[in-house]
Amino acid sequence: PIVNKLESSILGVITFDEVTTNCKSTVVDEGALLARQAKCNLIVGVGGKTVLNVAKAISFLAGNTGFIRDYFEGEKPKNRGLPCLAIPTIPSTSAETTGDFILLDEYESMQRIFEMEGMPAYPHTAVIDPRVTLSLPHKYMVASGVQVLANAIECYISTKANPISDALAVKAVEF
Repeated sequence: PIVNKLESSILGVITFDEVTTNCKSTVVDEGALLARQAKCNLIVGVGGKTVLNVAKAISFLAGNTGFIRDYFEGEKPKNRGLPCLAIPTIPSTSAETTGDFILLDEYESMQRIFEMEGMPAYPHTAVIDPRVTLSLPHKYMVASGVQVLANAIECYISTKANPISDALAVKAVEF
């Protein structure tokens, strides 16, 4: 429904729906090339952790040059990238709050975490609307709830826990 509303708006919208589970870095290259060619000025990610990671990566790469692998190998970006709007559809992924992204580097057949000091890939804006999750299949809602509970427990028992993180963890368990 969200994508349909965007596509029917007065804005020019290009849908890139090539994202799969454990998405390969070449998909980011394809998405960034499309965004550059279309002269996009905003990347919107609507989905779960993988979709949001890919949206952040496309946002980053579309505002720079080359391929994502160049940056995995140490090339320094010259720009922050295009603005990115993250709309998570599954609770608990937290991809909308992190400045890194995880991709499958098919050249080395391994997942890689991309973190750039001084130039993180945080989405510029995240829209968190619990109503979006209402259309999720039951098994995903249950899995997400268990993930939230596990994250809260991990936060609470962490050696780096503090009174603020403890209070937030307890509140998360209460929900």
